[in-house]
Amino acid sequence: MYKKRLIDDLLLEYKKSKFAILVEGAKATGKTSTCEELTEESFYLDQPIQREVIESNPQMVFSSGKDILLDEWQRLPEIWEIVRRKIDEGDYEGSIFMTGSSPSLQPRIHSGSGRILRFKMRPLSIEERELDVAKVKLSDLLTGNVEDTFTYQTNIILDDYLDEIFNSGFPGIRLEPERFRARSIGSYIENIIHHDLLEQDIKVRKPQSMRAWLASYAAATATNASGATISEAAFSDSTGAVSINTMQSYKEILQGIGVIEQVPAWLPLGSLFSNLGKTPKHFLVDPAIAVSLLNVTKKNILQGRRLPKTVGKLNKSFLGQLFESLVYQSLATYADICEAHLSHLRLRGGEKEIDFIVQKEDTLIAIEVKSKAKIEGKDVANLHWFEQKVKEEYDVVKLVVHTGPYAYKRPDGVIVVPLALLGC
Repeated sequence: MYKKRLIDDLLLEYKKSKFAILVEGAKATGKTSTCEELTEESFYLDQPIQREVIESNPQMVFSSGKDILLDEWQRLPEIWEIVRRKIDEGDYEGSIFMTGSSPSLQPRIHSGSGRILRFKMRPLSIEERELDVAKVKLSDLLTGNVEDTFTYQTNIILDDYLDEIFNSGFPGIRLEPERFRARSIGSYIENIIHHDLLEQDIKVRKPQSMRAWLASYAAATATNASGATISEAAFSDSTGAVSINTMQSYKEILQGIGVIEQVPAWLPLGSLFSNLGKTPKHFLVDPAIAVSLLNVTKKNILQGRRLPKTVGKLNKSFLGQLFESLVYQSLATYADICEAHLSHLRLRGGEKEIDFIVQKEDTLIAIEVKSKAKIEGKDVANLHWFEQKVKEEYDVVKLVVHTGPYAYKRPDGVIVVPLALLGC
């Protein structure tokens, strides 16, 4: 039975437009299932026979006039131009959905601007996992629709959040028994290295080097470590080292297929700040991939075990980084659906930072992420500093996402919410 996703209502709204809709993202996030639910007829271009038939007569996919899905469109790249022209003609009665990898990976293909709308599907957010009922919504925070005083409670604790990290947010994988789930994540990683990149005409000559780099990137989760630092950590003993240019090309492809993501630095116009850092913050599409790459267990993390030396120098608190990654996974989905922009802030010297900033027009939600249950004054100091810096130009909502049981509003105006109670 299909389980409704948060993005469904947004896709339904844009389905009424004159545009075609591209739903992209990493494999196993549920793109095909969602688009099958929203259309009447599906064409699977990863199936050789069906692809051959469509290649001989591309116009056949439009013959029914129904809402159609072109799944894995990149297996027949010319279909992109055909869809674009069909939208230009304006005479197709149904809606056109496509799923697959980014057209940026196909350099000769038109961008689709003005004809094809792009949406990103990610693994299940916390709200979609239904750990609890979301009581505090990002959409309400952006519109100021929040009570002056409130108290909500959840029974979800840190242990449960760690379970969610290891369970993964991939809809199919998380339902498997624990033993199979761990193997599925391991296979997902191997498929990235040995199969997914090959689909993009990239042959990985040193698979062990790619894996070492991915492990180093995983250790840099929720940090803004430089590319050189990540590569240095991956190849500290020089074994299997590859060039910076090669790693950069791998990184771009991995971003294109949705495996790694980066949160850009918040860079406002004007002169509010003179020393903002510009380095993005690093994340994998699912923190389950990070713990698998680094071969750490839930017990290791709770005991604060240090990561191997080659990657450990990137970490202050891997527990904190993993929880922030779990928060990011949900925030990225919520921000997209609210049609808001997600970024982070860090001064060049690192003396001040805001974990995430969600911006919609002149409203900013400044977010601190804490992998602990009790929030103290020192935990919100950066939020107050940030508000004072920008309050003349922006409306600021101050938010702490934590692992404790209570959601409430502090006397200083900071909203404190357990991740399980934060929704879209």
